[in-house]
Amino acid sequence: MKDDSEKTNNTTLRDGARPELNKLDSDTFQCPFCERTGSYPGLMAHLQSHQRSLVKYGGKNIYCSRTNTLFQIAYLQ
Repeated sequence: MKDDSEKTNNTTLRDGARPELNKLDSDTFQCPFCERTGSYPGLMAHLQSHQRSLVKYGGKNIYCSRTNTLFQIAYLQ
């Protein structure tokens, strides 16, 4: 589990902190930023898609996804 000082919400991490996949069972994981589930290798590739839309702001890394885009825009304004 992440230390609260590193994680501010499910899509915003302090600069330098790395997102971790949520382990559901022995071979199934869930993306920390959306509802996608699957194998570890498949989700690591998926996680990179979130990293491509990363926004750095105020010492934080904001990971964008379709479900939080409006929140991200409001946060940055």
